[in-house]
Amino acid sequence: MLKKLDRVCRSIHRHATLTGIDANRHILEFARKEHFRTGGANLVMADVIHQPELIPRADVYMLNLFLHHFEMNEIKILFDHLIVKKPDLLVVNDLQRSKLAYVLFTFLCKLKQISKLTFHDGQLSITKGFNKKEMRIITEMAKGYHYHLSWNWAFKWQLVMARNPDYF
Repeated sequence: MLKKLDRVCRSIHRHATLTGIDANRHILEFARKEHFRTGGANLVMADVIHQPELIPRADVYMLNLFLHHFEMNEIKILFDHLIVKKPDLLVVNDLQRSKLAYVLFTFLCKLKQISKLTFHDGQLSITKGFNKKEMRIITEMAKGYHYHLSWNWAFKWQLVMARNPDYF
């Protein structure tokens, strides 16, 4: 997503400071090597729950396909740290927990002969995804923000939370 945002900003000649954060050094090294050799994004190694001081202030925070790795109390901690920074937008893209998604993923993995690691990680991620009620609980973590929740194909939720109600 960060690479795509960088490409879009460059194509429309808009300057944006993009920062990717991950707790895994290997992921950041891969991103640097494969996607950001010539710049385009700052890459920061940080545990967003235990090292929130390393999260820079931003106008927009995009939380893409990783909240499902945390418990609700940890998500609340993260949101508390982000809300203090007063971003204009918080965007959450994450997985829907669904039996159908689980079955389809399992079938496709067997059909395509996906690695055991990918297979296990995918099943685990779908199992830990969110239902609609849980996504609404997340909206309550951003007091003072207005939100729009939508379901998207491939069993994903998109939650956009804006400080300005006119955003929607």
